[in-house]
Amino acid sequence: MARRTKEDAEQTRKALLGAALSLFKAKGYFGTRIADIVRGAGVTKGALYWHFKSKVDILVELTDALASPMYEIFERHKTGTEHPAEALFKIMADVLTAIEENENVRSVMEIVFLKVEKTEELAPLFERKERETDKFLADIKQLAALAVAKGEFRPDLDVPTACAAMLAQITGLAHTWLSAPKDLSLKQKAPELARLFFRGWR
Repeated sequence: MARRTKEDAEQTRKALLGAALSLFKAKGYFGTRIADIVRGAGVTKGALYWHFKSKVDILVELTDALASPMYEIFERHKTGTEHPAEALFKIMADVLTAIEENENVRSVMEIVFLKVEKTEELAPLFERKERETDKFLADIKQLAALAVAKGEFRPDLDVPTACAAMLAQITGLAHTWLSAPKDLSLKQKAPELARLFFRGWR
């Protein structure tokens, strides 16, 4: 019986996250009410507050659907690499591909980039984003510095600036694609876009 209860709780949590994702995408964060999420998930308000303290907590948890695949991409390419420049190329190309290919990544990015405003209520979300950004930058700086030391990038490369530009390039391409997805296929063009970007590092 306990196992069944645990399974039910997990199904309820998934239903709430799924309903919130659809509603945030369709109506925006501020256009979605707790009552909408409860109705969309087919559960009670008490069930929602059992799993989440607030609507913000739901959105913060949904961002994990964005962060998790990105971390997996980074971990897959950085570990034990003998060619850090190639690892950075693959990280950028795979992240761009995931934005189009992974439905959860795409949906959460659309919400965070296009459907929310920076307000005091959403401070936990943006604080989390800042921590994730800092971690991503620290990781790619380490790879870039190693690539410079190995002679894979030019010796005068300003690593912090270059890595900030890499993050800005990915973010900018994602925002552009989300705004007009028919104009460009990130999945098809990811290797070419990465090659063009890293040409300036060599």
